[in-house]
Amino acid sequence: MRIQMFLSSTAMLAIKRYKEINFGNAPVPNGFVIELAYKNIEPEITKICWTDVNIYEGAFLSEIGQSELYRTQTTLNIDNDVVDKINGLCRDNLTKVFGTQKVYRPFAVKLILLAAVLHSKGRLPLIKK
Repeated sequence: MRIQMFLSSTAMLAIKRYKEINFGNAPVPNGFVIELAYKNIEPEITKICWTDVNIYEGAFLSEIGQSELYRTQTTLNIDNDVVDKINGLCRDNLTKVFGTQKVYRPFAVKLILLAAVLHSKGRLPLIKK
């Protein structure tokens, strides 16, 4: 499915970092990177501490050395199944975690990418029971 959305600079930098981690300098479409990120964290998606992932954004930008924030409009090719699961994550999980009535898809994509970067480093924050 082709989806147009505005992605934050954090999301674009996370896509770039996740590409480097998994594919080096190979040209890989951004939609594929988002799919891979989701599929890699999917087994633990209900156990992730999303507030900690959101807080990690500042540290992530510091690691990269990026202080300038911008957003980019892009068109992504993402599998329908993954899009449905991201929409479900927004609707069923993230709205409860952040105490809002609606969580927008670009925000969820940013969190998924940051969680995938943390997962690849072995630092994915899980909910403590």
